[in-house]
Amino acid sequence: MKIKTKHFGEIEIDESKIMTFTKGLLGFEDVKSYALLKLDQEIPLTYMQAVEEQNLNFIILDPFQFFKDYNVELSNEIQKELDIKEPSEVAIWSLVSIQDNLENATCNLIAPLVINIRTKQGKQIILHNSSYTTKHTFIPKKAEVEGG
Repeated sequence: MKIKTKHFGEIEIDESKIMTFTKGLLGFEDVKSYALLKLDQEIPLTYMQAVEEQNLNFIILDPFQFFKDYNVELSNEIQKELDIKEPSEVAIWSLVSIQDNLENATCNLIAPLVINIRTKQGKQIILHNSSYTTKHTFIPKKAEVEGG
């Protein structure tokens, strides 16, 4: 299947890899289908391109790569809604926000995307009563990397 994208023009995607969010994402409830585009295996960021809207895409990341203590507990209701039978079927992603440059990018840990990789069904959830926020930095500052 071919889709049009803002950043990559027209691209071919495998229809079996399309993720469906039946309730959409917060603020984008009308857009239901997305394709995950891993552009570079060395970069831990992934594009999530809306299938129906070429100008809508998100950058997402696996929060567990950056936050080792990150914890998402899925309610029985969410597990049932997404038809999750095994923990291995679940992928958790966080939306990334890049304002002025990549060094200041943040990710949203309080409202992760939960995807059943077997059924390709997803849902954005809110982690209530959590210390997580919508703006967690995940790229170490130069001073931290250099030990200063």
